[in-house]
Amino acid sequence: MAKVDLAKVGKNVVKSADSGENVELQSLWQEQPVVLFFLRRFGCQVCRWMASEISKLEPDLRASGVSLVGVGPEEVGLQEFKEGGFFKGSIYVDDQKRCYKDLGFKRYTAISVVPAALGKKVRDISSKASAEGIQGNFSGDLLQSGGMLIVAKGGEKVLLHFIQDSPGDLVPLEDISKALGITASVKAGQKPVPSLTIVIKPMCDLMSDHHADASKVKGLVLVFAEERRLQDPCRKHWGRQTSHQLMSNFYHKNMEDNVFSSLKLLPIWFLFGE
Repeated sequence: MAKVDLAKVGKNVVKSADSGENVELQSLWQEQPVVLFFLRRFGCQVCRWMASEISKLEPDLRASGVSLVGVGPEEVGLQEFKEGGFFKGSIYVDDQKRCYKDLGFKRYTAISVVPAALGKKVRDISSKASAEGIQGNFSGDLLQSGGMLIVAKGGEKVLLHFIQDSPGDLVPLEDISKALGITASVKAGQKPVPSLTIVIKPMCDLMSDHHADASKVKGLVLVFAEERRLQDPCRKHWGRQTSHQLMSNFYHKNMEDNVFSSLKLLPIWFLFGE
């Protein structure tokens, strides 16, 4: 656990999602211990599931005099997040991302975020979230990571400092309880048995109209390479339209944000669920 300068972090200003009031972060632990959950994005499906998972502890935390607080790096998606009821604690926004920086929460690059987002941990949580009816979107800052900070009353000491290595990393509920020295009556969510049949099809067979049904897309398999060095199978089907151009068209039509359009990626397959 990296050393945290509470005096420095505590001076950072965050905005209440309820009142709009700007407060210093340290005000959140002056009167009681606090669990601070730093989300990557309010629209992130994985973050929403994590928020609902951590919220299982809220009754036990409240009974023990511990405050539960969620912090996001921007206001994009905040209203939808609140309306979805994913988190049972107070919500704040650190739109300058100063807390994120001071706590060592890393930022991905446009290249490194792709394998991170397609990792097994993320896929597993996405499966859990979908099984529970939790959806997400691509709005907002896709490159920020998050973590957790648990501070004793009055800022006496840091009880837990957790930095995500993968977007799918989460502090187990029992570790949160242990750090606070309390007993919790809840259990972590279990991975559901998949009921999805995955059909893998070549992208060229799906993109005849330069778009597809985004609601059925479950993932992508990407080859990291410069197109000029590979024989692009889509050229023979669509003339001068390359795979990269077709994918860009697809995302522009179906997604609010297109983080892939600027990358040198050659998409070979779309994974569709039935």
